[in-house]
Amino acid sequence: MKLSLSRLHPFGTGVAPLPFLEHGDIKASHALLKGQGRATFIGCHFYYPEGPFAPKDFVDPGHPAIYGDGAGLTVSGCDFTGFNRNHIFLGPKSKSTIVSATRFLGGLQLTNQGHGKVVTSANIDE
Repeated sequence: MKLSLSRLHPFGTGVAPLPFLEHGDIKASHALLKGQGRATFIGCHFYYPEGPFAPKDFVDPGHPAIYGDGAGLTVSGCDFTGFNRNHIFLGPKSKSTIVSATRFLGGLQLTNQGHGKVVTSANIDE
């Protein structure tokens, strides 16, 4: 499985726009997952610069925090309260996804292009 994680500083870098991960025309701000492996995120904070921490002239490219296109993705006990859109994007090869007990600003926003099973439970929005 190919796993890429961003190197964004949690309070911005002063560079506009901030860097993002890409594989061909697929882009993500925090994790880009492709291949046959499974990825698990437990207790992670997916922060995206907004409010007082956003660099001057920052332009939000609108990419999802996590792009998953592999055998499986588990997100549990995480925090996505730094932004309110494009939390998780599942590509066409996505096989199974679990999102549970996670906090989302504006509620979970998940796009699913895959045919695998997706289970979401006990999530909370702010």
